[in-house]
Amino acid sequence: MDRRSTKQKANGLHRQREKKLAGGDERPEPAVGVEAIPDAVLADIFELLPFEERRDTVPLVCKWWSRLTVSEPHIWKHCRWDGQERREDDDNSGEMSGTIDWPRVVEWFIARAEGVQTLQVSNFEFRFSPEVPTFSVLLALLCPSLRELRLVRCKMGRDSWMGLLCLQGLRRLDLLLNDRLMSWRSISHLSRLTNLDALHIEYVNRTFEYESDIPGPITVPFAQKLTTLRLKNFGDLKAIVPSWCFEKWRGMEMLDLCGTEVMSLTESISVLTNLAELHVWTQSKLPTEISRLTNLRMLSTRDTPSLGALCGMSRLRELEFNLNRAFESVEDLQVMSGLAMLTSLKFKWPGGYFPQELTGLSALRYLDLSDDSLSDLPSGPYLDNLTELDLSWNGFSQVPGVLWRASNLVRLSLAYNDELELGELAVDAILEMEDLLFLDIRWRRFHSVLLLMHV
Repeated sequence: MDRRSTKQKANGLHRQREKKLAGGDERPEPAVGVEAIPDAVLADIFELLPFEERRDTVPLVCKWWSRLTVSEPHIWKHCRWDGQERREDDDNSGEMSGTIDWPRVVEWFIARAEGVQTLQVSNFEFRFSPEVPTFSVLLALLCPSLRELRLVRCKMGRDSWMGLLCLQGLRRLDLLLNDRLMSWRSISHLSRLTNLDALHIEYVNRTFEYESDIPGPITVPFAQKLTTLRLKNFGDLKAIVPSWCFEKWRGMEMLDLCGTEVMSLTESISVLTNLAELHVWTQSKLPTEISRLTNLRMLSTRDTPSLGALCGMSRLRELEFNLNRAFESVEDLQVMSGLAMLTSLKFKWPGGYFPQELTGLSALRYLDLSDDSLSDLPSGPYLDNLTELDLSWNGFSQVPGVLWRASNLVRLSLAYNDELELGELAVDAILEMEDLLFLDIRWRRFHSVLLLMHV
């Protein structure tokens, strides 16, 4: 085929395409660049980026994007500020020894304060000038829009606490504190934040010695209409929850006092009919009125020898007991046998055996029997659907033969059973567990972990 015929054929195809386009059969799609994206759509995209990219990268791309980071407040709906990452390393030693340009921080928030609804502040020290007044100014600046505040490992002085009280629109407050002396009086001032729905105060580095730095007894003063209250790891506060608090908390869904010693719970707790999770360490028995909490899904407690209060909690899914005394009667165990929907059980008591009354809990997926002085396990339906089983720190000399029923196990711990011997039959039985991904057989003298991966 010569050059002329090839050119004629190409022209003919071009005319056919133009004819089709004119008839509406095909329409060319116009090229669209990033400059065609509306400002509001681009701002929605920026909002999905990690905070550091929104703050440090997006404004440097072009003037248009830089302008958007100021003119579209909702880009900054969720913000975080880490004191360590914002400090300059003065001596290049790897330690954060520099200072923070606080006027610059406040200036940055001034241009964006309208849109900030949630804020996480980490690793700041608000105990000395100029940090204390600057922190209060920053909170006052964010007061109209801020709804959630999370302070992580910040060192708070007596004066810096007062800056929180201007946040009257706040709905959620999380304070994760270092293990150091705090004034309960300062903490109790948070009861003035009348619009709070959720309050979480926790010592994150406290070891579980249960000795508090705060002299007790103390009264829990938070009378807001809370749905979530968590006061964790305060130690032996001998806290008292007055009846009038329960009356205010009728809509509460979670009450978590784990690691905070409570003198007692009054029968007024029965009004918390919406409660789904209860974590409490008391110095006395749970009141029998707790049986009225029929919506409870998770219960964690200790030092509670009577389990009769569980009667009627048919929807309970997770149960944790850390007992140091035996049950008062067999009826207590029979009550537990009726928890047919229980999927998670952490069970500690000095009985030295797994109660026969609990072997019918066939819905169990997670079972923790660590440090229970066990040397054997009974057979029963409780093994059939288990995916995690913790038998560490017991007295097993061989792998329990009944584990052949636990064919769905994914994680199994037999750690620190120092008399444990693994024979050929035990190894073969373990290898037949097709779903098993993690097996811990550490001894104190070897500290080894065996991982079984089934492909």
